[in-house]
Amino acid sequence: MATAVLGSDTNPGGRTYNEDRLEVLHLTTRAGQALSVAVLADGVGGEARGERASQLAIDSFLANMKQGEADDLVTLIVTAVKEANLVVYAEARKLGQEGRMATTMVVAVADADNTLYIANAGDSRIYLCRDAKLVQLTRDHSFENVMVWMGKMTPAEAAASPEAGKVMRVLGIHEELQVDVGMYLGTTDYGAANRLGREGLKLKLGDSVLLCSDGLIKHTPATNTILITFDDIARILQTQEGDKAAHAIMSRVLGRIPVGEQVDNISLAVLQVPDPAKAVNLAEVHRAEALALQRAQRRQMILTGLIVGVPLALLLVASLVAFGAYYTLARSDSAATGTAVAMVLSAARTQPATATDAPSTATLPPTPSQTAVPPTATPQPTLAPVVVTNNNEVAQLFDGLTSLGSINAGSRQLITVPTTGTRYLALTFLRNQAGSTVTSDGHVYLGGGSRAQIGLVNDQQLQLWLLPGSDVFVQTGPFPAGVELVLADSEVVAVGKGCLALHYVNPTTVTLDCYGGVCGYSTRLGTDLAPFGAGTQVTAQVGQTLGTGPQPIPLADHTRFWQLLASGSLGPDDAQLCQVPNGPATQAARVATIVAATQLAPTATPTLAALPTLPAVASPTP
Repeated sequence: MATAVLGSDTNPGGRTYNEDRLEVLHLTTRAGQALSVAVLADGVGGEARGERASQLAIDSFLANMKQGEADDLVTLIVTAVKEANLVVYAEARKLGQEGRMATTMVVAVADADNTLYIANAGDSRIYLCRDAKLVQLTRDHSFENVMVWMGKMTPAEAAASPEAGKVMRVLGIHEELQVDVGMYLGTTDYGAANRLGREGLKLKLGDSVLLCSDGLIKHTPATNTILITFDDIARILQTQEGDKAAHAIMSRVLGRIPVGEQVDNISLAVLQVPDPAKAVNLAEVHRAEALALQRAQRRQMILTGLIVGVPLALLLVASLVAFGAYYTLARSDSAATGTAVAMVLSAARTQPATATDAPSTATLPPTPSQTAVPPTATPQPTLAPVVVTNNNEVAQLFDGLTSLGSINAGSRQLITVPTTGTRYLALTFLRNQAGSTVTSDGHVYLGGGSRAQIGLVNDQQLQLWLLPGSDVFVQTGPFPAGVELVLADSEVVAVGKGCLALHYVNPTTVTLDCYGGVCGYSTRLGTDLAPFGAGTQVTAQVGQTLGTGPQPIPLADHTRFWQLLASGSLGPDDAQLCQVPNGPATQAARVATIVAATQLAPTATPTLAALPTLPAVASPTP
């Protein structure tokens, strides 16, 4: 199973200090266990005391996890949390802050098989998002819950107590700490939940685990409402992954804080099993949003029509009444006026016609024809470049058929293309099965002056970072989640599965061309992708919330990218697959077809789900 995807975000909310701390990372223990870890702490004590407590707890926990030698993962986690408690407790005593310096802690750990184990002390929380539903795995260590677990109160008595919400278990108050590893799925019983927690929960494809401080789910003091609903959180987790998911949740929360409201610190972390279907889920969200927008626009048009039309109708009736009254009063004079007019017309008919009465026959000058774009010669077919792979290789770089060497995972090599040259990049499709033969790849064409860096290549997606002045055309081949193109030093991201082209004009402007498949873009991290259809272009400005377009791809871009593809041995095949027109006549016909389709359906809103998906294309063997 694929390694879990991690993400996080934190914000002080309406407070001066942010006492929350969190970390997400992949680590290997001294015993050799590969783990995905998310840990969050909410400090107590105000000012620097809460911040110091939460940071000390996080640092101690991670250090003990890395040095741990226990084979039993639950034992390793519990030991690390208890050691973190001792560190905070000792610091509080040294500073004379006993009882005033403490922190909550929640931990989620997934092993190599994505079996989940958790730990909790306090009122921070862990949720499981599965099948679009959010379920709380932890129980707050509040007076209300602890008294029931200890058998000292009934649930009704504990809930009615004035101290029902008081937190009873945190790090740093006592030398001994009882760590709760329970998963409260279908039970509120402490013992049953802890037995389930020690067994671990096998995560499924698309599952998401959310850790949060209580600031995320608290009711605001003034309005007594939560800042984000569980349905909103689940919807984001079903469509976004990693930092993008965390940023999207945080953006939604921050946008709903009432002006001047002093809300608590807000922090969250996500641990997710990656799922290519999230792109489909995102497309369905876009479809629903587009339909809702269309319905709202229709309602607005009807309302506007009523607001404007009813007064106009009343005005028309009043005008008709006034005209009728005038007509009745003036009717007595109509006979004499009619006779005078008839005499004038009769006299005019007896006069001979003059040259000035002839109709105008002026002819407009002919419209000059459009200057033809000189055709580019089609290159003769050549052999495909030979791709030689090794275990650590993620790509091969070519100048025509000449190999410029392989690029290994994590090398961070900057690919610089001469201004008068081009490059072809074969992104290796990495399968899950060990020792399998790689027979296909993703095709990337880089134009003159381009500068690119490979960010990620795995069995789902390829990622490129681009600098200003870059021209890139990607045919994603076998990658199920396609390509992600990230503009360096900005938050603009373009995604596509199929054929996607990008022209990074300058540090603030980029044009994106969709030549087929699924295409979308975002101008700010954490926001939903805006889709655009095959055969259309959008222009994104760094810092703006939405780009301009979509509009038909202009002839200049057709020429630019056809010439780029024509420079490579595999380019003509990809040009045909992606329907990149190969000459002025073909280009004009393609643009005319797209324009005509747009005019026939001016209100159609393209969605990611509605676009066709191109088949994977294997690289031809030499």
